[in-house]
Amino acid sequence: MTDIELVKKMLRAVLQSNKNGVSVTRLQSDYRALTGEFIQHRQMGYPALEGFLRSVPSVVRMEQNHFGEVRT
Repeated sequence: MTDIELVKKMLRAVLQSNKNGVSVTRLQSDYRALTGEFIQHRQMGYPALEGFLRSVPSVVRMEQNHFGEVRT
């Protein structure tokens, strides 16, 4: 399994435990709690976590709430 495939698998696990969505910051914290490390978006060629998340629409759906906060 490639690194990105493993990250996608772990992201699915985190998102399934948050049925009502979660902020991008919280997603990073929950991912770290599950895996012991942060999402290494820079190593995958994305300067920002949000850019990486938008590149995997089969895993993450991004929305902006009425406060302007980006949520998954």
